[in-house]
Amino acid sequence: MTEERNGKFELKMEYPVTGAHFGDIKYSAIIVAVPAQGRKQQAFRIYDVSKELNGRVKVYAEHISYQLSFVPLIPFTAGSLKQTMESLNKMAAEPCPFTFKADFDANSSFAMPAPSSIRSYLGGRRGSILDIYGGEYEWDNYAVTLHKARGADRGVSIAYGKNLTQLQQEENIANTYTGIYPYYKGSDEDNAQMITLPEKVLQSENAGKFPYHRTVVKDFSSEFESLPTVDQLRNYTKQYMKANRIGVPAVNLKVGFINLADTEEYKDIIQLEQVSLCDTVSIRFAKLGVDTKAKVITTTWDVLKDRYVSIELGDARSTLADTVEQQIGQAVAVLPTINQVQGKIDRATGVLNAGLGGHVIINRNEQGWANEILFMDSANAALAHNVLRINQHGLGFSTTGYGGPYRNAWTIDGELDADFIRSGSIVLGGKTYNQTGEIIVKDGSGRVVCRMGQDGVIISSGKIQSPSIEGGSISIGENFKVDSSGALTANNGLYKGSIEGSEIKGGRIEGAEIEAGTGLFHADDEEVRLGPFFTFSTIEGDYIALKEQEAGLGSNRDFHFWTGWSGGYPNVQDPEDVLHAYGTVITKDHMYAQEMYLSDPIFEGRKGWWGVGESIADIYSRIRRLEEAEGNGEVE
Repeated sequence: MTEERNGKFELKMEYPVTGAHFGDIKYSAIIVAVPAQGRKQQAFRIYDVSKELNGRVKVYAEHISYQLSFVPLIPFTAGSLKQTMESLNKMAAEPCPFTFKADFDANSSFAMPAPSSIRSYLGGRRGSILDIYGGEYEWDNYAVTLHKARGADRGVSIAYGKNLTQLQQEENIANTYTGIYPYYKGSDEDNAQMITLPEKVLQSENAGKFPYHRTVVKDFSSEFESLPTVDQLRNYTKQYMKANRIGVPAVNLKVGFINLADTEEYKDIIQLEQVSLCDTVSIRFAKLGVDTKAKVITTTWDVLKDRYVSIELGDARSTLADTVEQQIGQAVAVLPTINQVQGKIDRATGVLNAGLGGHVIINRNEQGWANEILFMDSANAALAHNVLRINQHGLGFSTTGYGGPYRNAWTIDGELDADFIRSGSIVLGGKTYNQTGEIIVKDGSGRVVCRMGQDGVIISSGKIQSPSIEGGSISIGENFKVDSSGALTANNGLYKGSIEGSEIKGGRIEGAEIEAGTGLFHADDEEVRLGPFFTFSTIEGDYIALKEQEAGLGSNRDFHFWTGWSGGYPNVQDPEDVLHAYGTVITKDHMYAQEMYLSDPIFEGRKGWWGVGESIADIYSRIRRLEEAEGNGEVE
């Protein structure tokens, strides 16, 4: 279980697939656990379960308070912290099961100009509750409390310099500034007058305890609206040194209790087991003889063993600085892989080297901690147009002022939104974007698999997967084409399944043939024909013909149904061997049952022909008489 000061609150565990509750471990299920000593059980919602490995799965869950990221808040204003906290639940756009309170009050105004989630305005952004009022959050299931100071100073102390911490002590000391060389440089209206201190440098009271001075030059021009006096510059510098603890090493110490449990050093840190998140701990740099204090900023708790795995001590201000430095370092590291248009590079280089004006503003919260850096074309954020903004969420560029929108941004979650890359070349993950307007995609071996440019898309290997292609046409050489109307032209091909259409003209269907001139359809040798003669037959089986005689056009049409053959056809050797055909003939007015009596297989003569015919009218009349007789009981 890991909880950070005003930060993440999450649970991670492993569970055997043979465990009694393995079936209950699923996405969005709730796990209840104790996060630290003295705390009551908290609810954590599962957001990820790994695949099984060696009979176990890893389970990841987040505190139930993360649900506030999905509760929308209606814009509102408030005149104090108390009013703000009371409004959170009232102004929720949907039912909200959470309660909000603070153990202190402040009269600063709060304004939420646009809809957003409740959690986004609790902290982590400019104008949030944490940004305006400060404090430390405590998450207790559905109860959210903002404390002026969540922890306490319990008199616990730890000294640097004990074996395992020696190296880190040296590193922290080496990175500590001991003094500042401040200056002010006026604008053209001030004749660019430079103001410095007669003594040039202000050193901290601990400067003499360091191996050598580490003095930093600071430009405070943006901190004054008009030309300052020497005393004003000196006083501001002293306040800055105090707020930023110049001359005091930054504390960033992670203590792992399990690793130290069997060591000599354990007795020196065992008292840390009594502290809680946000408590204050005294830190002594033995080598310098310098004392300072640090917060417990992260705790990791073993739920099963009911003890700390580790705690981290640090200065919350340095945590933000580390984050910003890391973001800038990542941006610089990736720049060599993004070669933008040379002309734009030259222009940008010229502008940056020329230092064409501008102002650097460091925003601070109520506690004096730096939480945002602004590079603007005006010292007043309300009047600025071009803004480079860096805070714990990332960095962004705006040409429409401090409020954005930031169309070019790189956020801490790794999202890069950029519309300023006009041309040039980008090579990322095997994809090359170059100044010719082409996008080339390569596989792991460097082989080109796809090329997209002004001439279209060329796919060298693989397949196209798309639910639909809208507009235009598809052509493959001269043999296959589908136009925008849906018409398909194919000169040769193998088709499987069914073809639905209003008309099939010409061509050949496998196993059959359509005559282009007559529309006559032929099947195999056993003759299934559709045309002037509609025939379904087998050589020596049944024969059915639906025949429309040409001579009977108009009202004189008859239809023949041939139901069978007898005799030796088609292998008749004996002239006396006869062939019979049985069938029915229906004309407009009569119906016949008849037999054809043939003596040879080539149908050259008719030996016999007989049939019994009835008129349709007589048949209909007879049926009516039979129905009446049946109704009278005369027949069944």
